[in-house]
Amino acid sequence: MVKTLGGKFGIAAVILSFFILKGHSQFSFEPDTSIPVSIDGNQLDLPWAGGLNSGQYQVMDLNNDNRDDLVIFDRTSGKILTYINIENNRYEYDSDYEHFFPEDVSNWMVLADYDCDGKKDIFTNALLGMKIYRNVSDDLPAWEVVADPLFTQGSSSRINLQVNESDIPAINDLDGDGDLDILVFNFFAGGTIDHHLNRSMEKYGICDSLDFQRVDRNWGRFAECNCGDYAFGETCAEKNGSRAARVNHAGGKALLAFDNDGDEDKDILFGDEECTDLVYFENHGTADAALMLDFNDNYPNTQDRISFPFFPAGYYEDVNFDGVKDLIVAPNTADNLGDLINFKNSSWLYLNSGSDSNPQFTFAGNDFIQNESLDLGENAYPLFLDFDSDGDSDLILSSKGFTRGDDFFATLFLFENVGNVTAPSFALIDEDYLNFSSLKLKNLQLFLADYDLDNQPDIIYTGSAEGDNLTKDVFFLPNNATGQNAFSFDLNQAQKIAFSTSNKDNLFFIDIDGDRYLDILLGKPTGAIVYYRNNASNEFVVENETFFNIGNDIFKRTPSINAFDLNGDNRLELIITNGSGKINIYEDFLNNIDNPSAPFESVVVNKLKESTVASRFGRQSWTGFADLNNDRLPEMIVGNVQGGVQLLLNKSQKKTDGDNGSNLTLVVYPNPVTDEKTLKIESNQPAELTLFNVLGQKISDLGAVNTNQILPVDISTLPNGLYLLMAKNTSGKNTERLLIQK
Repeated sequence: MVKTLGGKFGIAAVILSFFILKGHSQFSFEPDTSIPVSIDGNQLDLPWAGGLNSGQYQVMDLNNDNRDDLVIFDRTSGKILTYINIENNRYEYDSDYEHFFPEDVSNWMVLADYDCDGKKDIFTNALLGMKIYRNVSDDLPAWEVVADPLFTQGSSSRINLQVNESDIPAINDLDGDGDLDILVFNFFAGGTIDHHLNRSMEKYGICDSLDFQRVDRNWGRFAECNCGDYAFGETCAEKNGSRAARVNHAGGKALLAFDNDGDEDKDILFGDEECTDLVYFENHGTADAALMLDFNDNYPNTQDRISFPFFPAGYYEDVNFDGVKDLIVAPNTADNLGDLINFKNSSWLYLNSGSDSNPQFTFAGNDFIQNESLDLGENAYPLFLDFDSDGDSDLILSSKGFTRGDDFFATLFLFENVGNVTAPSFALIDEDYLNFSSLKLKNLQLFLADYDLDNQPDIIYTGSAEGDNLTKDVFFLPNNATGQNAFSFDLNQAQKIAFSTSNKDNLFFIDIDGDRYLDILLGKPTGAIVYYRNNASNEFVVENETFFNIGNDIFKRTPSINAFDLNGDNRLELIITNGSGKINIYEDFLNNIDNPSAPFESVVVNKLKESTVASRFGRQSWTGFADLNNDRLPEMIVGNVQGGVQLLLNKSQKKTDGDNGSNLTLVVYPNPVTDEKTLKIESNQPAELTLFNVLGQKISDLGAVNTNQILPVDISTLPNGLYLLMAKNTSGKNTERLLIQK
């Protein structure tokens, strides 16, 4: 048996982190968008912005420069994304501003200035209907709660203004008096629109109040009976001759009120959760007495009509900096039921060549913002792997999948690092690496680990077969590398592992008990982490249903798990993200399994706050780690449910190179090793030398080096890749150097 580094810590991630120093430090990661990514030779403008699924699009001035920036609330992830307007020319993603928004924005968000102070306020879903945050910003965004819930005057008393959690109300000045009124579908019946009139101007002469009265239970004088079936001036029962023809659901309706024809009243675009079309209703009445007589489900025209598999919603904002509002359409859904929506192309843009009050829309694409980002549709799973053995880390992204013709499946996207170990740059070179498209799997996720104990990192992958939305299987793909290659895989050699699990579970493979056999940590939708021990026959048995004291928690559902040395002390951290959107880092967790310490949570650097804050990665995310700038601290990449990725540089503290308290220093050259295959090693003290591979497994003892001696070592038989050279002095102190064989 090959002895691994660190006894109990003998697993791949110890050396895969490529750290050499022994500092005990706090953890901090700084969001970074500077590393280039290109596809088909074109460099992406926003590669690390995180993708989009069900975006709700708004604009407001975030940085007090009198330019409207872009704010998107994605319903599938529950995450707010912020893009800064750069000189009315382009958007630049900046996640720092996201941390200034309230954490409890949920289901829907409308930004609208209710108090006429020139700053947009937040309207969002609340347990009892609607919650309002007033914008009290100065230089940076700031908010205070002014209504929770929002009340309205009903037929006999004040009641909370109910909004279904799946709805998006229209919040607009309907009567032209300067204050904001509200349209929302009847909370209980669902087929007609309630009109809540803001009486601020009428009562006080200023528009700084939230004084509402429900003045109409059937605004526009029409009713939705079913998809494509509407009653005008009558009930659905009267229209269709049967009480059974009444609308049969109350939730899931999105309203956009705007003047489409320049007659100074509000028309509407309407989407329903069970329907495919975004339907236009022209107001044939007035601003004070709306009247709908017909509908148009080919809006804005037959050629460019708006249609999604279900629940389209429209947003009216200027997003191309020409001063005229455009139309953005996206599905307003929390889940992709039946995998019918192509979330890779779910942000439809219609540019306006007319005016705000008389728009002329032209379809400009189905991937607004998405086409500037890395966006794989749903559930981006990142993995770093030096596939070409050139000494730097390449990037593999997999996903839940997206629509290709009539099929929905995932592939592996391989991004080669065409930069180097200190200045990475990624280019997409293969959209179907290893031909995974032949398997037609969904929820395709890869792990790198030595499953067959042959001292080479293998691929373990999980996925769901076509038509299976409940379970996913686990497979082992052996690494057949020989000679100078670190990796060689043949998908035909994949073997099924005797372990299957729920489609919602998250797996992670790690040797917990130190016997070299890979165990499984399983993150459950309940929030618990279950430890399955490998009984040395690759059979997995439940060892602990609340591993690390992590049990059921409705606020921390479906944890995803990773383990890596984040601070260079050769001890693994446990890294968990979950439904809260927050990352939790448990330091040196294998030494503290029986007595877990509290996790580090405020680990994301926010330059605007000048502090570290808790992450806001959204409802579900997955992490990957690799040292991308050769500082021996691993960067963190975070894939999310939106199908995109974010990159964070590791800013955790570590000790000075070569100083671990022993004053033992090591000089290794040439490094990287290319044509010359003789490595030269110098030390300032007598030391024993040992070489380890990327899995932390000992390759060989290189012998001893004396003080100021130059020790030549022939490494011509080593495959290209990354290695760790350890020197230990007579006092038992050690230092390490990363070795790159090219």
